[in-house]
Amino acid sequence: MLPESLRETIQTAYRDWLSASGFKPRRVQREMIAVIARAMGRLLEDPAERSGSPIAVVEAGTGTGKTVAYSLAMLPIAKQLGCPVVIATATTTLQDQLVSRDLPRLQEATSLQFRFALAKGRQRYLCPLRLSRILQGEPLQEDLIPGAGGLQRLSMDPFKELDTAWSQGRWDGDRDHWPKPLDDMLWRHVSTDHRGCMGSACPEISRCCFYQARAEVQDADCIVTNHDLVLADLSLGGGIVLPEPEKTLYVFDEGHRLPEKALGHFAASFRIGTTLEWLARLSEDLGSLARAGGGWLGRSPAATALKAHEALPVLVEQLRVLEAGLPSWLASSGQSLDADSRLRLPARLPDCVQSAASELPQQWQLLGQWLSQVEAGVLAALEQENATAALEAEPWYPRLGLHRSRTEDAQKLWQAYAREPAAGEMPPVRWLKAWGREGSADIELYYSPLLASDVLNEQLWKRCLAAVVVSATLAPGGDFSTFRLRSGLPEDGLWACLPSPFDYANNASLTVPAMRSDPGNPAAHTAELVERLPEWLDPEEATLVLFSSRQQMQAVYEGMPALWRERILCQDDLPRVALLAAHRERVDAGSGSVVFGLASMAEGVDLPGDYCSHVVIAKLPFPVPDSPMEAALAEWVESQGKNPFREIVLPDTALRLVQACGRLLRNENDSGRITLLDRRVVSKSYGKRLLSALPPYRQVIG
Repeated sequence: MLPESLRETIQTAYRDWLSASGFKPRRVQREMIAVIARAMGRLLEDPAERSGSPIAVVEAGTGTGKTVAYSLAMLPIAKQLGCPVVIATATTTLQDQLVSRDLPRLQEATSLQFRFALAKGRQRYLCPLRLSRILQGEPLQEDLIPGAGGLQRLSMDPFKELDTAWSQGRWDGDRDHWPKPLDDMLWRHVSTDHRGCMGSACPEISRCCFYQARAEVQDADCIVTNHDLVLADLSLGGGIVLPEPEKTLYVFDEGHRLPEKALGHFAASFRIGTTLEWLARLSEDLGSLARAGGGWLGRSPAATALKAHEALPVLVEQLRVLEAGLPSWLASSGQSLDADSRLRLPARLPDCVQSAASELPQQWQLLGQWLSQVEAGVLAALEQENATAALEAEPWYPRLGLHRSRTEDAQKLWQAYAREPAAGEMPPVRWLKAWGREGSADIELYYSPLLASDVLNEQLWKRCLAAVVVSATLAPGGDFSTFRLRSGLPEDGLWACLPSPFDYANNASLTVPAMRSDPGNPAAHTAELVERLPEWLDPEEATLVLFSSRQQMQAVYEGMPALWRERILCQDDLPRVALLAAHRERVDAGSGSVVFGLASMAEGVDLPGDYCSHVVIAKLPFPVPDSPMEAALAEWVESQGKNPFREIVLPDTALRLVQACGRLLRNENDSGRITLLDRRVVSKSYGKRLLSALPPYRQVIG
């Protein structure tokens, strides 16, 4: 329970914020503050009397004012405890909103004293050393990145443009602050990660934007970051870039994305063909380093480079055997793997994969150790007073970092393939994917835990001082069970489902028109959309049309009359930021505009007011049926005596449907309509469950 003085601090700050912002108090917002404060109040109790870390999980509908609620509750408690608050979001849009708007306004409106900073990973920042090397004509990494292509394929003009803006102080080196889209291939050449960063040995460290941002983070009471950086920091042991978990209060906004993000961090992949190409280049580099012995590189690290160089042919031969064995296994088992298709591996791995899994983990581990020793020798040369030696060593450090990164990634995959799950443990998911390549297909092996729950529980929920998880979509229909299953959150946390303050019944309608077809017949459904979509759209409105299939989106777009195609902005034609900017420009100019988008547009897109008055959903957003992850999860749920469709598929679909419909009303004064072009929501028995998960829109069933 909070002391009276702390409750008064929070209440006063809330009154001050309301007064300064001109908002009326919202009951649901007060409830959210109270729920979080009540959960965090356990931190002020005697540690001997509490078990586990205090956890609050809050679903709060759109319009609640979640950022203000959790900030007002958490910041005073963190100040009292002398601990930082880490606010982690799933999208950069919300990060920027917190840093540029919400937290500054909170500081101005209240007497709360706190310093905040934005934390991002190294790869979001420019590496000045890499940029200067490229401009000097010294390519560093283009041949180490599969599919990135060589530097010779890129114009030097974008690099010069980055350098000019950086040197003149017009840009701070943050990728998210560059005023226009940046090509991923180009950015990979001018950024780095912790393996390629030279740290204090770097000649550019005094003006490194990453280290300048990191200094601000270390002094902050409130750190705004993203889920990925929290998970990456935890995977390195915690306390590397962010504060130690045991001394940190976390807020995970957009928390429904955390399990999915965690799975991505704990997964691994390995592409055979591109790895063989990389090993050929690694062999060349190790040979060059071996010959540097007695010169700028010490004899011991040079001898290690030679040892690694001589061991590579054995590793290459093992991969050649695997590369030849997989097509043979596919043929003998009557299966095929077409370009861009996926095939789940059986519990008993094919002999060629099992053989590789028994040998390769040790090979990759040994190679990683040797590369670390060579890298240490290069770093020692960098730190010498001998300027000539340092100049020779400088290009090698980031290059070796990339080699070591590739080695560690390979070791991660093969160690996961070699490990047998314990009795009663959830089985991992392992699958193959074919990538089209010139002359042949390159096969990639994947691994992922079935759920992120166990890892999140061990690395986060049990370690953190306390945590709050918030989102507008955590409990479709008020049921948290699926999110609890995926996230591993303890059941004894404080769970609350708070409604949105919006007047859904009066401000929005949900229409399910009469249709001849349903998505169970994709060809007929697509044909009917092409035929009838013009009658459902208003050319004067701002409309967002959401598709679950790229193929259907493209077919509908190509089938629309020419006059409509001129009004449509299709997600494949422009980057998302540019597409939404073009849409807003059209609306600001007084004309209608239609956006065709996929699942990524059904979440995190904020088009308030006139920017979106009609949302069209082509079909119910069921999970992809041929996904290896979905198939494996369904099998596991069934093995527990439960129905996968009811336990997993329907809750996931309901959550995605709520998110898609949530693109319509973004503010209390917004109004508009939603059209769902899928009759299954009224013709199938599960339709009632999906409709009941939605806010109370005015329903019009054709």
